Amino acid sequence: MNLVIFALFSLLAASVVNSSTIVNSVYPWLILPSTPELPQPQTGKYASINNIQIWYNIYGPSCG
Repeated sequence: MNLVIFALFSLLAASVVNSSTIVNSVYPWLILPSTPELPQPQTGKYASINNIQIWYNIYGPSCG
């Protein structure tokens, strides 16, 4: 019995996701644009913060 209830709730959740307003919206401000490609980074470096190494990239024109 619990398996049947679980299956019904899973089916309900899947149908809600498929009819999401963000994906199938008639309003243009609710539709997400495609992700643009990033430009080539100038440099990739590591920053030491609290004894950990965090990697980051710098994009855009160089500043002198």
